[in-house]
Amino acid sequence: MRRQPVRVRLRDPDDTRNELALGYQTEQGYGSIQAVTQGQTVRSLLLNPGGGNVGIGLPHEPAAALEVNGGIRSPMWQVGTPLGNESGPLPVTSSPFATGGGTLLLFVAGSASLPTAGLLGLQVRVDDRVVGWLMHTTNTANTRFPLTGTIAASGVSAGTDHLITIEVLGDAPATRTDGNDLFSLTVLELPF
Repeated sequence: MRRQPVRVRLRDPDDTRNELALGYQTEQGYGSIQAVTQGQTVRSLLLNPGGGNVGIGLPHEPAAALEVNGGIRSPMWQVGTPLGNESGPLPVTSSPFATGGGTLLLFVAGSASLPTAGLLGLQVRVDDRVVGWLMHTTNTANTRFPLTGTIAASGVSAGTDHLITIEVLGDAPATRTDGNDLFSLTVLELPF
């Protein structure tokens, strides 16, 4: 026996074709909210138009107008955090992520130190290709320095199971990292 979706409809008393439908698709196992004018068109849905924040997948009250726990994906762009606060030492590698073949903007953050004055740095690799680096020259030994930056990576093929690795810059082999250094990576994919 096929189960019918469960629906609750809130109708406009002046024009009953206008409604907000709340539903649960029992066979597929998901809920829905949709504003419509029956027989004509779907309508926009505003959440908290008078103010207040909206959270999706959060175990706490959202701290921003829209706060999402997890990645965001659209046909135009996607955002994900395949590496979040991973402690050193380097190298550290992200969880697998998917790309549609667009340009990747990699927001990289970490820290490192040197036993003597000189150049310290990190390089970022997508799969087996180095796509960029973060560097700092210091006159101070044994001091931890933050290394943050944005790296653009193009030419990454569409597909799943891509990996990003943050490692010591090849031109700065004296760079040191340990369990006190945290590394994070957010990926924004643009459709071009």
